[in-house]
Amino acid sequence: AQVIYTYQNGAGAALPTTIPENVCTATAGGIVRTFTVPETFSVNGAGAIALGIDITHTDREQVRIWLDPPGASPAIQVTPGLDDGTDRSNNYRVMFSSNADTGNVLDDGSDDPVVGGGTVLYRRLVTVAGLDGYTGAVNGDWTLRVCDIDTDGDLGTLNSARLVLRHALGSVSTATCGNTSS
Repeated sequence: AQVIYTYQNGAGAALPTTIPENVCTATAGGIVRTFTVPETFSVNGAGAIALGIDITHTDREQVRIWLDPPGASPAIQVTPGLDDGTDRSNNYRVMFSSNADTGNVLDDGSDDPVVGGGTVLYRRLVTVAGLDGYTGAVNGDWTLRVCDIDTDGDLGTLNSARLVLRHALGSVSTATCGNTSS
């Protein structure tokens, strides 16, 4: 059995908030959200970490996203480091996961729709192998950093973020859920 914990939006500036341009490294600049995880368990394996992101941006390949687990170094780069014109689609309304399904690519060739008033924020599953790179304790602060690498005036907005952690338990017969919002 397993327990799924979700942490919605984390602490930081009120959302939605504009993503700053040309301030973009794994350790400095951009929008910072902190998800404080009070639970004590470890993650290890594919699908144990997921990150939901709802961003409106007219050129999403300019967006960089890093996730820094507690005590980990370096931060996990969730989106690629390219601004090469290959993904000029709009918006990210996705759930990034280390799920091993190779059919869920970041650049699917189409815009992620912005649906006003909808309750399903993360409409696509995108495989990011790097999320498997962290194995260890989840207790503490997880830092999300979102920024824009360009200075062309093409501003984006972080609307929502969600951290999802899966704790595999061998002795529990039913799944339970924990949910934390801030």
